[in-house]
Amino acid sequence: MALERKDVRFKLHPDQHALLTVVAEAEGRDIGDWCEGEILKILKDAVHKASVIASRASALGFVGQNGETPGNGKAGT
Repeated sequence: MALERKDVRFKLHPDQHALLTVVAEAEGRDIGDWCEGEILKILKDAVHKASVIASRASALGFVGQNGETPGNGKAGT
């Protein structure tokens, strides 16, 4: 059984809403579908960036949630 999808709401100035409508229609999509697609792209990019940062920080010797390093327990100290 699939989980129920959650609703997200936000407000735009009427001019911004009209522009959003034009942009979505230019891609042949309705506003809800267009917004969902754009938010999913942003989330995917955020997860990718976090993964890159974590990997590079680890390669520099920074580990753990508080920046502990294996040598002295705290980064930069």
